[in-house]
Amino acid sequence: MTSELKYDIDLPAHVNYILEQDFWMYEHLNGAALQGRQRLVKFSSCVSIYVRKGECRVELNLVQYHIKAPCMVNIAAGHILHASYVSPDFDASFIVLSKRMTDSLFMYLNSAQEYVLAHRHVVVPIALADIDAFDCHYATLKAITDNSDNSHLYHAVCFEIVAFFFRTAYKCYCPFAEQVKHQQSFVSQQFLLLAQTHFRHERFLDFYATQLGLTKKHLSRTVKEQTGYTAVEWIERFVVLEAKVMLKSSTLTIQQIAEQLHFPSQSLFGKYFKKNVGMTPKEYRNH
Repeated sequence: MTSELKYDIDLPAHVNYILEQDFWMYEHLNGAALQGRQRLVKFSSCVSIYVRKGECRVELNLVQYHIKAPCMVNIAAGHILHASYVSPDFDASFIVLSKRMTDSLFMYLNSAQEYVLAHRHVVVPIALADIDAFDCHYATLKAITDNSDNSHLYHAVCFEIVAFFFRTAYKCYCPFAEQVKHQQSFVSQQFLLLAQTHFRHERFLDFYATQLGLTKKHLSRTVKEQTGYTAVEWIERFVVLEAKVMLKSSTLTIQQIAEQLHFPSQSLFGKYFKKNVGMTPKEYRNH
């Protein structure tokens, strides 16, 4: 995965090229471009959409949504979308994020209550008072990506997105904050705190279920319902992100990293890493 950033690549001719980038943005996708296109679309990367005007009706992973501006739509990789109606005045901008960039953002945002809620609420309204901030955010991202002389584009984009989330975007999820007081939400929060503390030593669900006094099945189902990921997937994400950081930011050998993450052997660590990342630890370090 290259760290080069691209902007305004024509669709659909360069789709494969787009997917090789860490970040890509497209502004002012209009209703005329979408009308008549009712094919199923499976997303290969995470996409965040800012709907400025108009409305549409879509089915995302078999769930019906009525999307009406102004709002934000967050679509996860692997999700399948089918649009049944798009209004003529529809106007939206969107950003596409690679898995590497979503993992980087996860490291900074995972402790925020609103970030957990973002996994549960695909479509959220934007307050009229915050529209200018959203417009400014997209203008800033465009300015960053237009500056091809900047050798730190990847980090500039990451920190702009993180700063915008804590500055403005988090407010879109505040109306749902009461849900965190619900018992199931409390379970998810407690699990995430435990996972962040113990993932280096405990990668199996038995430990967390015992700590919370729940069955593995109940814990996994509750966390999935509340966050969009199963409990095991959260543990894997914590382990893999920690491994990535050590591979890229330390001089530890792969054997030493495997030991610090309490894998029985370097071989098992390598298989675990490749299953989740698609390449071996050595390939990732040298990439």
